[in-house]
Amino acid sequence: MRRLRVLLADDYSRMLTLLQLVLEPTYQVVGTVEDGQSLIAAAQALRPDIILTDVDMPMMNGIDAIRELRKTLPDCCVIFHSSHG
Repeated sequence: MRRLRVLLADDYSRMLTLLQLVLEPTYQVVGTVEDGQSLIAAAQALRPDIILTDVDMPMMNGIDAIRELRKTLPDCCVIFHSSHG
């Protein structure tokens, strides 16, 4: 059975490292990005099964990036996370 392919997006590089360490045993982390525009480009190129994205990122926030990606990757699952209360 193949592992699900995950793309991680967060503007804090230490969070990306932590998420990758936690997820790698179960999922195939296909890429990490640090802003919304890079998220769009990477998702279109890598075609992940799941995107785990921060809500607040530079260039374009995670919500707007996912709105854009829904047009080309409608079946990709998305999980948002945030450090804001």
